Amino acid sequence: MDSLARLCELLQQFLVQRPKALERSTGFVRRSTAQLDGPRFVQMCVLGWMENANASYSQLNHAVAALGIHVRNQAIEERFGEASAALMRQLLEEAAGHLLEGQAVQTPLLQHFSGGVFLQDGSVISLPDELKTSWQGCGGGCDLSHFSSSSLTHNLS
Repeated sequence: MDSLARLCELLQQFLVQRPKALERSTGFVRRSTAQLDGPRFVQMCVLGWMENANASYSQLNHAVAALGIHVRNQAIEERFGEASAALMRQLLEEAAGHLLEGQAVQTPLLQHFSGGVFLQDGSVISLPDELKTSWQGCGGGCDLSHFSSSSLTHNLS
């Protein structure tokens, strides 16, 4: 599949389809008449914070207005909580899984290594205090309660 077509498909999936499918199970939407539903909330967050990572509620309101929704800043503020965190977390976990997908490419150079060629990453990401109960630290001797870590090993051969 063409990479642009794949990108369009993934954007549709993670900005529209998956937020819609998850909005009720995460408790984000309780009634079908909600203007700021799962897809619009996710789009507001992604587009608003891409524009300004420190966007205020009124700046996020400009992003949601561009989607054709008119709500008060207070309505946006009220949407942030446990349910929105669960919705965004589920989307993040699913999206991260897609980042690790790709087509296998035969590379003759790698075939010379009989034991395999491995790519290993052990990233550590700093998190705010509010997330330390939801995203456990990686442990260890020092206080890493404000961090999330991931470890990935992939055989390239």
